[in-house]
This record gives sequence, C-alpha cells and structure tokens, in this order.
Amino acid sequence: MKKRIKTICGVLIVLALCFAVPWLIDLGYCEALTAKYGDEFEYAYLSGTRIGKLENLRVLRYSDDEAEVYYTELGMASGNVVTFVRQGGEWEVFDCLVLWDLWDNRTQEPNVVYPYWWDYFYAYFCENNA
Repeated sequence: MKKRIKTICGVLIVLALCFAVPWLIDLGYCEALTAKYGDEFEYAYLSGTRIGKLENLRVLRYSDDEAEVYYTELGMASGNVVTFVRQGGEWEVFDCLVLWDLWDNRTQEPNVVYPYWWDYFYAYFCENNA
C-alpha cells in the first residue's frame, strides 16, 4: 500500500513538473522580452485601442516586424493582448483582443491577471500548430 502511494505521488510530481517547468521558462522569456523591448510599447497602444491608463505591460512575442503585448489597464479594469506590426519604422496596432473586462460581462472571467496560466496552453498548442 505504501509503495503504491509513493508511486502515485511520484507520478503526480512528475506531471506537475512537466507542466510547471515549461510554463516558468515561458514566463521568464516574457519577462526578458519585456525588460529589453517594453519601452517601445509603453505608449504604442494609444493610437489604435480603447485601453486607458496602464497598470503594466508584458511583451509576449517580438520580432523585427511584429510583436504581441499584454496590457493590464489601471486598477486591473481589463486585460488586452495587442498585436503590433512595424510600418515605416513605427509600431502600429494590428489587432486588439480583450481577454477580460470588469465592466463587460461578455468577456472572460474578470479576476485573471498576468501571468495567466492558460497563456502557456494557448501559445504552445494554438500558435505552434497554426
């Protein structure tokens, strides 16, 4: 009986690590991108979104011609993923996805704040298979 419990606990720990390690690496990557490129996007969202004052931002993806940034509005009022494209040397809003909004019941659960755990699944399973 004790051997079976140890085996089950071992399997659960391995499964937890299989989930946690890639997620933590992904979050570390986003933090590194934010530290390096975050200043470029501090005001870039103003020209094409309805996002008000910022609480914070995180760069999720970055290349020379396209970037994806997660913005949290002041007071955690909303969470948005904004896709930018570089045109003429300037970042322009290409798409804005509202992930959650405290004032809008049509969006997802309002208590979600970065780092959101399901971002790993979205990025890994959706983006990589598209």
